[in-house]
Amino acid sequence: MLYLCSVLVPVLVSLAPAVESTVRTDDRGFRAAVVSSAASARHSAGSAEGGDVSDWAALGPFGGDVEDVVVSPVDGNIVLAGLAPAGGGGGKLYRSTDGGDSWSVVPSLDGVSIFSLAFTPSGVAYAGTAGSVWKSTDDGASWAQLNLGIGPNNTVLVVSIDPNDDETIWIGVADALGSQPVNVMRSTDGGTSWSDRTPPLASPQGCTGIAINPNNSNIVAACFAGAFGGGQVWVSTTASGGWVNRSGGLPNRPLNDIVHDGTRLLLVGGMAFGSQTVGVFSSINLGSSWVPLHDGTWPSLIINDVEVDPADDATIYVASGGGGVFRSTDGGSEWTFGVGGTGGLTLNSVRFAPGGSARMFLGASSVGVLRSEDSGGSFEQASNGIGALNVECVAADGLDTNELAIAFSGLNDGGVFTSLDGGRNWSLESLPGTRYNFTAFA
Repeated sequence: MLYLCSVLVPVLVSLAPAVESTVRTDDRGFRAAVVSSAASARHSAGSAEGGDVSDWAALGPFGGDVEDVVVSPVDGNIVLAGLAPAGGGGGKLYRSTDGGDSWSVVPSLDGVSIFSLAFTPSGVAYAGTAGSVWKSTDDGASWAQLNLGIGPNNTVLVVSIDPNDDETIWIGVADALGSQPVNVMRSTDGGTSWSDRTPPLASPQGCTGIAINPNNSNIVAACFAGAFGGGQVWVSTTASGGWVNRSGGLPNRPLNDIVHDGTRLLLVGGMAFGSQTVGVFSSINLGSSWVPLHDGTWPSLIINDVEVDPADDATIYVASGGGGVFRSTDGGSEWTFGVGGTGGLTLNSVRFAPGGSARMFLGASSVGVLRSEDSGGSFEQASNGIGALNVECVAADGLDTNELAIAFSGLNDGGVFTSLDGGRNWSLESLPGTRYNFTAFA
């Protein structure tokens, strides 16, 4: 039996043609690494260091804390995934050019946490990050940072594109523990200049969601979350001000997302800290009154994101904290939990690929990106190349060293991956979504 109780950091290596890989074993015959033939030759020649970092190839399992994932409306093979480890700093932006089959880091945003991603219909991309808004005009290959003019506390939690005007961008800004009073901003020139559109909050609160009526861009709703609790909803019918507090009837807890489907507002929220549950609420009168769409039977009332099926506004998907994806096909009266095999996962975002509702992507804590090609009937992990899974322990079966197990742990989630073929393929075990720190073979 072989096990390592430490953090495993897989390092991705560049792919080169005509380089064979060999398995290197330790003095007990256990699989220790997969190395290139060139690296093996260097090692055999007596390298004093035993080989550099390029000797190592990533076996997986791949994953990381994906806050948001979005597909280009111009080219469906272009997918962006933003990471923010445990919702904090030190993230990355990953980009796929093959529809999510494989991913690579975008250099200009390596080390920057990404909280929100959005494409305009013409294919311009925006990213809300721990350091302002970034913009890309080449399918997310390169990015330029935009100046918000509000100082260094410029963490952007949400980016919303006006569905009727590519050049009008709304953003929600974090409150920086109360030191940033500018929490909602708007640009009408594609991010060149910005204006403060913050409602008259009694004290700063981070803006976590902005909903724009697709039939009338003057109607805007914004939801907020305090640093350690509390939340509000404000609505404007002029887009330039005139905010009205529409928090009456809602729990005074953190709110995470809000959307307008053309006829009603859908609002979700909650956080694990302090068991501050919220669930899902609906309003047909711009927040004058709210109706809960959840009840006490739900496996989780921590809801991080909400999305309406673009082909059917009666079909609603929500991303839950610990219960996977929930779906309603009748406008919110009845719900199915953990659809597509997602039960137990902590999910941060639900997104449809433009052009229909069959292809979906999920941003998940720890396990990265999940993809469905059948409207959520089934989801598969699509994280190959996203090497940011927080592995706590690795174990190999002493009777069959091709059989491996790893334990991983996130902020409020975790699990166990196993492999039967030496790490070429991995399976996520069906276990409660809590932190796992140790695994071993008898």
